[in-house]
Amino acid sequence: MLMGPQPGQIVAIRPLDIHGTQLFDIVFRLDGEDGTHSARLGAEALYGLPKEGDRVVIHFIMQTVTQIERKQV
Repeated sequence: MLMGPQPGQIVAIRPLDIHGTQLFDIVFRLDGEDGTHSARLGAEALYGLPKEGDRVVIHFIMQTVTQIERKQV
C-alpha cells in the first residue's frame, strides 16, 4: 500500500495548461519497483522546475500522490 513519503525518480514529465491552471503529468518509478506510476499535480505540489531523471520523494495519502519534492543528497 502506498502511504507516506517514498523515494523514487521522475521518468517523464509533461507540463500542461487547463483553463489557465499550470499542471504536470508525471511518470515516476519508486525505488525497488520495476513498474512506473503516474500522477497529475498542480505546480504548487512540486519543487521549482522538475525534470526527467530527478531523484525525488513522492508523498502519498491513501494511495494518491499529494506532493513531490526533490530528494536531498
